[in-house]
Amino acid sequence: MTHGDLAGYWGAVAQIIPVLALAFVIEARLIVRRMSKKAAYKHRARRVRWSVAFFVLALLLTSSEFAALRNLSRDPARDLAPVDQVNYWVSLFTVAATLSIVISLPVSSLVASTLGDVLRWLEVNLPWSKVQKLRRDIGRQLSSIEHLQRRNQGNRLGALMVCGTALLDRNIGGAAWQEMYVDSLTDESGLYFMDQTGELKRLVLSDPYERLWAYRVARWLYDDLRRDAEDLREVKKQIRAQLRRLEKITRVDSPEFMKLQRANMASAAKMP
Repeated sequence: MTHGDLAGYWGAVAQIIPVLALAFVIEARLIVRRMSKKAAYKHRARRVRWSVAFFVLALLLTSSEFAALRNLSRDPARDLAPVDQVNYWVSLFTVAATLSIVISLPVSSLVASTLGDVLRWLEVNLPWSKVQKLRRDIGRQLSSIEHLQRRNQGNRLGALMVCGTALLDRNIGGAAWQEMYVDSLTDESGLYFMDQTGELKRLVLSDPYERLWAYRVARWLYDDLRRDAEDLREVKKQIRAQLRRLEKITRVDSPEFMKLQRANMASAAKMP
């Protein structure tokens, strides 16, 4: 292959690269303007990648234009040297890479702003999306809270039965119950109660044959379980509120989202 075989190619490249270079500089300015915003500026790694890409493409554009002009000035009958073949592929890659930035980035911005509701719907409803993962996490939290509520309800019923038994039979002996309560207080696998004041421990370790001893202990346990039930209801209420907020902000047909998308479309359609 000779230089004459690529004369048409180098002539086209010599004319295309100045136009591409101008469009590339304009697009680079727009990208830098977007990166200067507060939300985008904190992504330092992204700024470094774009800076390297700008520098490399500018260097390749300059070298490709120089190679095109130099090859046009050579003898058409001269055979291509290996370096000429390298210049050919480098110039081809440079033109393609620059076109990808000059054309694809503005068009992708227009497409993304136009199809924002569709992309948002896919982002929200894909099984592996962050929104779906968050929904599953909230669902697991609700299931856990409901399981704790059922267990708390059963424990409160048991405490009420002990209270009723102690009131109906006031001479009931509490030695066996005391042993069970002591095991629950000392064994990590037993029941857990927030006995911050030590009142439960004092009640359990008092005389089990004292009048209404079992009632006082069971009543303390019931009151503690009732407070836990109120806390569980409050936590469940907060989790459900989070789920409602999540559903609200992920709706693509809400007036707020439609207004935001229309503003993005108008901003993307503005001429630089």
